Amino acid sequence: MTRALLSPRQAAATGCLALALQACSVTTTVQPLSPESAVITPVPAAGQWVVLERGIERGSVVRYAGPGDSGRLLYAVRNRWSQDIGLIDAMGRAWRRVPHGEDRWLGTGTVLDGARRILDLDDSARLVPVEAAAPRSPDGASAQDLEIADER
Repeated sequence: MTRALLSPRQAAATGCLALALQACSVTTTVQPLSPESAVITPVPAAGQWVVLERGIERGSVVRYAGPGDSGRLLYAVRNRWSQDIGLIDAMGRAWRRVPHGEDRWLGTGTVLDGARRILDLDDSARLVPVEAAAPRSPDGASAQDLEIADER
């Protein structure tokens, strides 16, 4: 003797449930981004610091802030050759860039703590404020120094 898996009442309830679930489906259409749809907003440097360790320049920190007092800011940490090697966000989270991979989170703290972690410096490192200047070349000369030398 064979027995039905579902009673007629259960089969009807299951059919109604299937119809109700099908009626609740949502379809989303996604358009790929194109270069024409991008909005480019230049954000000038709002401050710059040199990172000194025992009197030796080890890198720099540049602060970029959104327009007004929106609270959107970012600190770029650069090595001695002005290459961005890490970021510190408004919440103090520090990341070191990893070539061809995901940035590595190093910890949370002050901007100085983040710069020390990113540049792999000890507790003697400190930030010295400077005017937002042109990036320096590997030998330490600024773009202005190079122009003056060319004129001589």
